[in-house]
Amino acid sequence: MNEKERKDYKLQTRVTKSVKDQVDELGVDLREIVDYYITHNTNPTLKLKNRQKELLKNIAEWEDNIAEAKEELKEVNYQLGVPIDEDTATIDVITIAERLKDNCQIENSGKCDELKLRNYLETYRGKMIIQHGIAEFNIRGEENKENFRNKILKYLKLD
Repeated sequence: MNEKERKDYKLQTRVTKSVKDQVDELGVDLREIVDYYITHNTNPTLKLKNRQKELLKNIAEWEDNIAEAKEELKEVNYQLGVPIDEDTATIDVITIAERLKDNCQIENSGKCDELKLRNYLETYRGKMIIQHGIAEFNIRGEENKENFRNKILKYLKLD
């Protein structure tokens, strides 16, 4: 900020007691806080460094959340009686396989055994569910698409 600029405007704000205590402890006033905020959020380099700190902090939290979510997913799958190999079943495979099962049951009046599921996979609708899954999860390359189809079949125990 320009120090020579006239200070004509007043800013007032209400804060909690804990914020006031922290400001008093730091020995700063509102003008210094505003100057600091503007400097660190308008300077591109400082803005990027702040974003970097924020991302590093958040990534650590997200990694912890991912580990917890994976453990919870294992527990839920165990309770559902779904055997899952760590290598084959990812969230995209599980999602599409469950869609196939659900639609197979809808097509067959609530019944979906292995034969009906195999037949459903050969129909246009079954193939389209897999195609939409490939597009939804942005799977590129013929080898990856074929690998995805094979993982779905393995998950459904149809390989």
